[in-house]
Amino acid sequence: GASDSGVRRPRRRRPAARRPAGAGGARGPPQTLRHPVNTHCCLHHAIGRGRGLPIIEMLLDAGADVNRPWDRWDVGRRPLALAARCGHLAAYELLASRGATAELDPVDAAVLAVARGESVRLPNARPPALGMTNNDYGWILGQFALLGRTDVVQALLDAGMHVDTRGWSNFTPLDQAAMHGRAETVRLLIERAADLHDCAFDDEGPTPLDCALWGWQNNHADDGDYAGSIEALLAAGAPTRHTSPTGDEAIDALVARYPAVI
Repeated sequence: GASDSGVRRPRRRRPAARRPAGAGGARGPPQTLRHPVNTHCCLHHAIGRGRGLPIIEMLLDAGADVNRPWDRWDVGRRPLALAARCGHLAAYELLASRGATAELDPVDAAVLAVARGESVRLPNARPPALGMTNNDYGWILGQFALLGRTDVVQALLDAGMHVDTRGWSNFTPLDQAAMHGRAETVRLLIERAADLHDCAFDDEGPTPLDCALWGWQNNHADDGDYAGSIEALLAAGAPTRHTSPTGDEAIDALVARYPAVI
């Protein structure tokens, strides 16, 4: 019961032990790469998945080729064009500063304009990678949510996008924002009536609150506000199958204030 993101159905009890420092590239010193970074096009995957700048910088420092064409899915696309196409503005700017070059096609340029806040017009195109629920560009709303681009998410919602438009692995934007600790974006999506009870995989979950708790413990973003995200979801009445202890005293203290939920 796991998606390609690594999220699994929640168990009744969560282990109290903290995750090892540095696991997942989030806490502690950067981890040594075990595989050839260019052979596996790791940079392309990190961009497509909306990974943070610390991970992308680690790949670049390990020798990732900023101009290597992708050999799968979106065959031939260079990292800079992929960053534009995936709405990853921070990665786009970092790659450009490291000497990356690419000709942007109309789809790349259209999405980059949205990421820059210059437009809300998404292209009529297929996603650049596998793993999306739909074959249109609705997936990008969740991408902006996990990147913490609250301004862009708000603009797209104001332009008429559905708040629960699904993206990676059937996750909603709220799932993705919660999983990465994007508290401001989580609060916006709650205000816009995002489904707090939605289950991404099946009737057992995960719910948005499940995603927040899982993300804190297993996929921790350095700049994520997990306590803020979890508190916002708890206060809104979001359900979860997780139980205390989570392994974090601050989060357990929050959870204790909402006994009817967890």
